[in-house]
Amino acid sequence: MENLKTNMQPTFEGPVPGQSLTNNPDNMLPFEQTPKVSTLSDGINILFLKLTEEGRLQPLLESIEAKIPITDLVHYILFEGFRKGTWNPDLMLLLAEPAVYMLIAFAERASIDYVLYAGEEEEEEESELTEEERIEINRKFSEIIQDKIKGGKKVTSLPAEIQEKLEEFKMPEEFEEQSLMAKTEETI
Repeated sequence: MENLKTNMQPTFEGPVPGQSLTNNPDNMLPFEQTPKVSTLSDGINILFLKLTEEGRLQPLLESIEAKIPITDLVHYILFEGFRKGTWNPDLMLLLAEPAVYMLIAFAERASIDYVLYAGEEEEEEESELTEEERIEINRKFSEIIQDKIKGGKKVTSLPAEIQEKLEEFKMPEEFEEQSLMAKTEETI
């Protein structure tokens, strides 16, 4: 019983609350300094360049293929940028939607079935809507999107420049979609 009580005692090994306020101002952490990027358009461009760097996209696509939710990957990527001082917390939140769209676009180009958020599959199973209600909701949603497209409005939060780059981007060979008529190395 005594051993149990000693294991339950809190340990005070972490920093004291407010300790960072007493640190030397000359040795500030990256996220305590002025961010490198302060506009949404610059943030989206830097995010696209970071995602498409050599050796960076393939592990992301493998993670998406392993059914890791895209929102979890986006949270990790954006928090890492904040921690390194690339952007502030406000810009980090504004970059979440464009980052999700970018990863979805990469997954679709690589023909990968993705999970958008944790619990998405269970949610579909638990839905209380009938099939007719789902069809009606999808029809209304499609009408809204078509109206926006006809009005010349973009349906996505990605700038046209980034959308073009996504379409032109060459996927890693492992994830390139092959035609059914393409030659293969195997001989019959």
